[in-house]
Amino acid sequence: MSPETIPLVIQVDLIRQRLGAQYAGDPESAVLGYAEGGLKEHPAQINPEAQALIRSLNDRRFPVIVTTNTSRSGSAWKLSLEEAGGFRVTDVIASTDVGACKPDPRVFSEVVRSTGVPAAAILHVGDSWVMDVEGARRFGMGAALYRGLSQHYWEADEAREGPKLKDSSVPCLDHLSEVVGLLGLT
Repeated sequence: MSPETIPLVIQVDLIRQRLGAQYAGDPESAVLGYAEGGLKEHPAQINPEAQALIRSLNDRRFPVIVTTNTSRSGSAWKLSLEEAGGFRVTDVIASTDVGACKPDPRVFSEVVRSTGVPAAAILHVGDSWVMDVEGARRFGMGAALYRGLSQHYWEADEAREGPKLKDSSVPCLDHLSEVVGLLGLT
């Protein structure tokens, strides 16, 4: 059995055993509490550009799926994002629910399953060349690189910025408002 197929509860329990730690309750409740925890105390901080884009897509009844490499569940993120952002998302695909992180194809497969839309008809927008652009393209989705967050990273990162000059077929966005045009919704 590979690490990707071992349920989260078992993975955490194996780590707990190696550390010699004890749970305050049963392992499943402890792991689920961790996976859901913290979002009420520390709600999602939403990029104002993302908030405006999602609201615009909501107004057009366009489905929005969020993918995230995180230890918290997609349902917890969905609730937190919708409460903090004042918008709707169709689904949040979280790596902890899938058992794999982007760029693993299982994450992108979940997007297709969740929407019922063929991969070729989906545009994946992300801030990492390797995780988002390469992962989505390998799965047959369209992809765009959002560079608007790069000022928040400590240093330039090839994995995030990617070879943008080498592949002109991938739109590189400085502002998320550009997504509406890419989708042909202007």
